[in-house]
Amino acid sequence: PICAVINAVDKHRSDAQTQLYLNRVVASEALFSKAELLAGFGTWRLDLKTGMLEWSQGYYLLLGYTPGEVEPSQENFFRNIHPDDVSEVQSNFNKAIEQKQPAEVDFRVIGKDGAIRYLHAQMELEPDNLHGPGYIIGFSQNITRPRLAQLEVEQKIEELKEAHERQTGILNALPANIVLLNENCKIVAVNKSW
Repeated sequence: PICAVINAVDKHRSDAQTQLYLNRVVASEALFSKAELLAGFGTWRLDLKTGMLEWSQGYYLLLGYTPGEVEPSQENFFRNIHPDDVSEVQSNFNKAIEQKQPAEVDFRVIGKDGAIRYLHAQMELEPDNLHGPGYIIGFSQNITRPRLAQLEVEQKIEELKEAHERQTGILNALPANIVLLNENCKIVAVNKSW
């Protein structure tokens, strides 16, 4: 009888520890999902032997889906990539596998709503226990806001260059010795004949 009591106490203690561990795992998963949502990132993992692909909840969202809406597959992934970016993404994916080197790439995806998002992806090979090809794991982050800001700056620089060229053309077409001053009477431009 005493052994039965000890066994019951040990089982109860073991069950409590297991439940505590499971609670921690669930809390950790919830925290990770929240972090993905807040930081705009997602993860994926492709089993190179079976072709089975897994997406985190955040990865579904990056592609414009709700979690579980579509089956994670290479076909569904590449279906969402902007046609002009497919070959570069495929090349970097192959590089990570063939050269067993980490790879990264920026590309656009087109969500089911038609919205274009810019993503930055990093991927690397994760060998199996026998050091053969096991998995390729990846991380993607939504970089749409900084990329659009960068594109806007590049466009403004181009506009300024064009305006400068027009101004220079007009200035050089004027008679000799023309000077352009700013509001502080500092010389900002002169024509060729100056």
